[in-house]
Amino acid sequence: MKKFCVKCGIEESSDIYIVDGLCPRCFIEVHGLSKKVENIKIKYCNKCGAIFYYNKWINIEENSPKDIAKEIVLNHLNFGEKIRILDVAIDLTPYEDMTARVKVLFELNNRFRFQFELPIEIRWIKATCSSCLKKAGGGYSSIVQIRYMNWSEDIAKFIDEIINTFKEYIGNIEEVKNGYDIKLIDTHVARRIADLSRRKWRNIKIVESYGDSKRLRDGSRYSRLYISIRILNFKKGDYVILNGKPYSVVDINERSVTVSDQNGVLHRIDLNELTLKYIKSHTKRST
Repeated sequence: MKKFCVKCGIEESSDIYIVDGLCPRCFIEVHGLSKKVENIKIKYCNKCGAIFYYNKWINIEENSPKDIAKEIVLNHLNFGEKIRILDVAIDLTPYEDMTARVKVLFELNNRFRFQFELPIEIRWIKATCSSCLKKAGGGYSSIVQIRYMNWSEDIAKFIDEIINTFKEYIGNIEEVKNGYDIKLIDTHVARRIADLSRRKWRNIKIVESYGDSKRLRDGSRYSRLYISIRILNFKKGDYVILNGKPYSVVDINERSVTVSDQNGVLHRIDLNELTLKYIKSHTKRST
């Protein structure tokens, strides 16, 4: 008796094989992409063509823009454990908005090979890379330093929102330990980012300062604006320093945080007072 796909009903043949009750096409649709990808945005420099990938600008003099775009698309595709990607072919033109035909060659169960085509809309977002900003004499007028206690999807979405909203003002974004450094050419945008973060998180500490002072040709002095944004998204077991003393976070609710001091004594701190008492994180728990 021939096997058949329980989803589409097609029978097994010399060209079509059944894996776990599904034909290859249905297997990919059911167990393939963990998240459907309909469009991908790629930021590029409209002056030199550099492409922004993994929070840094990739120089196209050393890397093919088509290869970089292919890597970005591949990074968006997440497949099930029984699926191995052997090759990806992408029909696209760099710097041109289009619906790209992404042909992926899979291997199922370390045995069967199958090619699957995904139509994905590619959108190229114009920006100016950090090198071109410096060449133009713009430099950086401000740096926003975003730090968090614990990583979450909300933080990733917030960074994407910043990139999409203020892309023309961003010189560079560098991912650092527990956060990001965002270099901007406009101090007003830096303060707008601080306002957005204040609206998004209740427990947040924002500090403004100036540094990198230098004297300009006209005799005036120039200082770069630094805005430190610390997101206090505590979790149980985190170690923090409040008013100069170390504590361990025991419990968190909508109104307060309960911490334990070195002697095991519990202290409940109202969330409205938390940012005033907080100085820094102490020792992060392992995750």
